[in-house]
Amino acid sequence: MNENTHKINQLLASRIQENLDLAIELVNANELQENCYYLYRFGEMLDYLRQFEHIDIIEYKFLAPQVKHIQEIEQKIGKTLDEGVKTFYEQCGGLFLFWLDKRNPRYELAKNSYQQDICVDGSIAIFNLDAIYHSNHLRTYGYERKFRHKTLSAEEIEATHHLFDYLSSYYDMMAYTGEEFSNNPILMMGSDHGGWYEDSRLMHIPAYLELVFHSCGTVDSRPNLCRSNGGNLKPILKPDKAFFDQYPRPDFSNYPYEETHYPLDFWERLE
Repeated sequence: MNENTHKINQLLASRIQENLDLAIELVNANELQENCYYLYRFGEMLDYLRQFEHIDIIEYKFLAPQVKHIQEIEQKIGKTLDEGVKTFYEQCGGLFLFWLDKRNPRYELAKNSYQQDICVDGSIAIFNLDAIYHSNHLRTYGYERKFRHKTLSAEEIEATHHLFDYLSSYYDMMAYTGEEFSNNPILMMGSDHGGWYEDSRLMHIPAYLELVFHSCGTVDSRPNLCRSNGGNLKPILKPDKAFFDQYPRPDFSNYPYEETHYPLDFWERLE
């Protein structure tokens, strides 16, 4: 770890928003976009949102990485985490974003509320690595559920389903760590207050992060893109930044936003 990277992690560890901005400036000033890729992408997303005068970024956090958590999890599962997963958590201990459009009819009510279920426009709540592998972070109901071609018992669900990203009380992104996914969690979107996952498209953590950054955490974009009839039986999605760069980011000039920037055959082009 070079001196600048060490300084960036110190700034992130303070959990002070002004220091986060300084950390992003250091990444860009010292050309550390590759070594601090996820912080760079987070800052890039913030800059895009700030172009729109109606967007009010209420809160944003990018937490310092906790390498000891990676080591503890690898010991627990008896495997080395997949390279893509490990890279993310080596750079980030969790990231959060909460933004509203001032044209939102419930803006005044929602801007002072941390219950991010009240007509929120943008929300990301990605927790640290512990959240994926510790059952006390579980957010699901205790009944049988299908995963691909297998029916999981309530006990299997408790052991393998853990919250990765919280969009609202209706939608969440769950990490599944069963079978071949124990060291490379597969993500699936739940709807109906965490009760229905079978229509979710499946993707790994790095791919989902690219979707999050490209959509700027827009709450409505992810359900529209991550769900289709019988989605979990379809091929696992593996988009990278280059895939998303083919398409413009959401245009927040008008409200409500239109999803016209993603073509109807969006994922089919990837498959």
